[in-house]
Amino acid sequence: MGSYELSSDARLGLARFSILIGGNEALAQQRPPLLPKKECPASALQADVVAIDHPMIFNRLGAQNVNWMMYALRHDVIDLASHHTFDYSAEGEKYFQKAAINHTSRGIALRPDLRPRPLVLRVAEGGYLKIRFTNLLEVKPIPPHTTPGNPYDSFPDPLPGIDHPLEHAVKDDPAGKDKLFRLDDQVASRVAGFHPQGLELVNSINDDSSYTGNNKVNSLAKPGETQEYCFFAPKEGGVFSQ
Repeated sequence: MGSYELSSDARLGLARFSILIGGNEALAQQRPPLLPKKECPASALQADVVAIDHPMIFNRLGAQNVNWMMYALRHDVIDLASHHTFDYSAEGEKYFQKAAINHTSRGIALRPDLRPRPLVLRVAEGGYLKIRFTNLLEVKPIPPHTTPGNPYDSFPDPLPGIDHPLEHAVKDDPAGKDKLFRLDDQVASRVAGFHPQGLELVNSINDDSSYTGNNKVNSLAKPGETQEYCFFAPKEGGVFSQ
């Protein structure tokens, strides 16, 4: 079973990613603009990021979005059957690959000891960020639902023996007579990517994580696919990814 070690600077993210770039403002005013290399260097900060479906409860009054999608670090996601994290052990890699190819039900959840919160990555001014992005969104409906995505049914318990934030809501009738209203309103497209606004592309336009204009290659990830992107941080500041 994988350990639930807390992430340091990068924790679970909502639908938005925050990247902080550190530097020295006085020195930055004295030197010419930094230019990116033509390929991603081995020294680049690397992060494994996944996109998952995750019903979201915003407050104690019950405001929620059952069709929420979010970013998370790979090792902050668990396999529901074994409760093993998607770490980099042989066992963790096995469960990660299993989730990537199982389009009917990925059988995954956030680590139960973590709350969804903005995910922050820190990279030095003039540094590089390499993202290995995997799309783990659902692609096929899970009965009795008719569209992809969640929500979890509350009965039977999807996470037996674990006190998970998804369980802090009104429950279905175990007898099956009074089911809660289901609002499965996911978007039709299930492709996703990682597009920080404010960082520069390194390898090619394929690092843009988009499929627009005259782009000949779709650099977005389909469900189950993995894409790699490399970005250059030219100056100090904060940028957001979507």
